[in-house]
Amino acid sequence: MNLPITPEDAILIDRDGNIITISDSLDHFLKELCQEKPKEITNYIHFWEGILKNSKDKKKYIKDIEALLRGDRKYVLIEFVDCQKEQHKYTFLNLIRLAHDMPLVAIQHIDVTELLIKEHNIKKNLKKLQIIINNQSEFICLLHADTIVSFANDALCQHLSLSYEDIIGQPFLQLLPYKEIKEQIQKGLSSLSKEQQIFAIEHLLKDSSSENDIKWIQWHVKALFDNDGTLTGYHFTGREVSDLQRQKAIKQKEQALINMAYNDPVTGLPKRALFMDRLIQLILKAKRYNKKIALLFIDLDNFKKINESLGYDIGDILLKEASERIKYCLRNSDVISRISADDYGIILSEIDKPENTQIVAERIIKAISSPFELKGNSAYITASIGISIFPEDGEDAEILFKNAEIAMNYAKSQDKNNYKFFNNAMNQHALERLKIENDLRMAIEQKQFILHFQPQISMKNGNIVGVEALVRWLHPEKGMIPPMKFIPIAEETGLIIPISELILFNAIKEIQGLQTIGLPQVSLAVNISLKHFKQPNFSDFIFTVLRETKIPPHMLELELTESIFMHDVNNVVKILRTFKDEGITISIDDFGTGYSSLNYLKNLPISKLKIDKAFVNNITTDNKDAMIVKTIIDIAHNLNLKVIAEGVEHLEQMEFLRNLNCDELQGYLFSKPLPSGEFAKLYAAMAIL
Repeated sequence: MNLPITPEDAILIDRDGNIITISDSLDHFLKELCQEKPKEITNYIHFWEGILKNSKDKKKYIKDIEALLRGDRKYVLIEFVDCQKEQHKYTFLNLIRLAHDMPLVAIQHIDVTELLIKEHNIKKNLKKLQIIINNQSEFICLLHADTIVSFANDALCQHLSLSYEDIIGQPFLQLLPYKEIKEQIQKGLSSLSKEQQIFAIEHLLKDSSSENDIKWIQWHVKALFDNDGTLTGYHFTGREVSDLQRQKAIKQKEQALINMAYNDPVTGLPKRALFMDRLIQLILKAKRYNKKIALLFIDLDNFKKINESLGYDIGDILLKEASERIKYCLRNSDVISRISADDYGIILSEIDKPENTQIVAERIIKAISSPFELKGNSAYITASIGISIFPEDGEDAEILFKNAEIAMNYAKSQDKNNYKFFNNAMNQHALERLKIENDLRMAIEQKQFILHFQPQISMKNGNIVGVEALVRWLHPEKGMIPPMKFIPIAEETGLIIPISELILFNAIKEIQGLQTIGLPQVSLAVNISLKHFKQPNFSDFIFTVLRETKIPPHMLELELTESIFMHDVNNVVKILRTFKDEGITISIDDFGTGYSSLNYLKNLPISKLKIDKAFVNNITTDNKDAMIVKTIIDIAHNLNLKVIAEGVEHLEQMEFLRNLNCDELQGYLFSKPLPSGEFAKLYAAMAIL
């Protein structure tokens, strides 16, 4: 019994049982238990004889107390009746040994009545729980980590034809009747871990009475772990089922698998396979009766950003709500399906003319554009819709579906939040996009990418203090392809990762070449895409670059967009802190156009903000843009962050930013992005000044 030791509750007694001192904290305790005044009590044994005069165990307790005084016992637990309160009380007497040369002992008194009542109630509740478990028809048992049985309910005892006493303390596997079942369970136990804590098996009960009464035993096993991840035991549950029940359960599982295969678990809508099957049937019907069908392919614009910033649970809520809004715009005879993560398919059967489809598309766009209230967060998304018509745009399901998707991608490329009917020109556009994707793969293999460098100018002295590396694609047939033509495709396909890795290595190599011709060190800024940053090995890649190129970490600046901080912020902070600790500069690119938050500015290990060109363009003519830029600079400086403005093209903009104490500028006013050779000449010329 674990009890608190508080010397203030002690009473000091000589070896003859005479009371020397009573602590003040015991004064109230003794007043309640005897008629005498506590300070006038002289003999400890007489005191307890009075208290225990009605106890049937008086002699035993007095004998135990005398042994306690002699030092033959360490403690005594006494139960007695408090006559004044008419209730049982329990006092714990604990011997406190003093110095050997002192003829005195101290005895601590602890009222443990409440503690023992709680213990009694726990045992009572455990007994009730055991009765409940014993009344279960399922077999239930608990095993230690070494598979020794620590508990078994009555159902398991009856199943094994053993008593409770025969089961407890025995290895569980030795109690099972069939060798093959033992082997299966042993194999299952070996497979369990902190990550995989459950397994289930079933076996035929060999002593079933007849073929018409076949029985099966189904076992469900869960491994038990403590907070440190240490295995502490196993929880077994088993049940006996008839063959009919088992077949029914199998059919239910098969049906559940079918539902999972054909219906989306989040929205409850049919998946693509079921949608395409329905489309084929409706096309056959339309051919038979000479009717038209419209297929709408809907993409939820910016849904991925919502998912990444607010979490997948919130994203699922949005999908459910979006599904309901779309269904509200349709007729009962129309078909709706969730095609993929943020894509929906709709079949409008028996339309009189294509213009009717336009009405539905406009209704859906309006419904989706209204704000979504998601657990205290307001989210705004839009819809891009592509439309194909049977039979004009395709006479089979696959072609009709493909053309609707092409039209959707075209609508998405035209500022989103609109709809487009398919036409052959779109098909050509899609083919061109596919050609770019294929050419991109070839460009990576053949290293067709080149780098241009744009200087970053210090407002303190006008010197070049940094340079941003910008990628260009020198196509062998089409010539120079601008970034806006291929970067979005590279992002979507994941090709941006090998491109980024190639850019970083080559940019460092070319900047290091400047030092070999005697030019001062200059920091190198490179853009990091969200897709690249989210790769599990991104940190390792950056440190590999530092190690292999031997570039001083302070010369490397990683430019990240605000979208990186919209998902798993804690992990982002952890990664960036390792970079900053190494000496790498972290800057926020296009600040103010994305997820701008003072909270992340305060907490993230960043060093610089880059004001987006959109705010700089009209800084001298638009008061709102001017105020936004001023506010960004003031906040950044208050947080000890540097500020660089990009897109500076006019002297007036430069002077305005100088007056706002902007630290650095970048733009065509100073230089357009230049090939490395031309940039070297510019840098050399400015270094002389």
